[in-house]
Amino acid sequence: MGRKRFSLSRFSLHANKGEEQKIKNMIDLNSIYKEITLSPPPKENYTYQTYIYRFYKDGKVGIFSDYNLDPMRATMGIYEVKNGKLYIEYYWHSVQAGYYRVKIMIDKHNEQLLGYSGDYIYSLKKENINGDFSDEPDW
Repeated sequence: MGRKRFSLSRFSLHANKGEEQKIKNMIDLNSIYKEITLSPPPKENYTYQTYIYRFYKDGKVGIFSDYNLDPMRATMGIYEVKNGKLYIEYYWHSVQAGYYRVKIMIDKHNEQLLGYSGDYIYSLKKENINGDFSDEPDW
């Protein structure tokens, strides 16, 4: 059984057919991207959770907590290009807050992908992996 799936109407972004054509100079659909939190610095004795992003065609992105890239295990996300910037949106769950929406704006700076969400700044490090990239997400 996979993670919770939301109706696409709950997202403010739209999973558009062919959206991957707009990001081909920024994102490689045959790679994964590891999120590294740059700011704010972690508090003492705290380590940020690292997430893995896998981009699919038609504006879909999966967010993973490890390298098991089965789309059924992914947190479902949507990406859309607006004004030359890449936006990602997904719903996250915490015990304290329940489900809440996360939006990240990604911009390319000198061959580095940086993500911005509220007070947080992330680096998205490209990782080439060998594997079958023919599977599709279920959303």
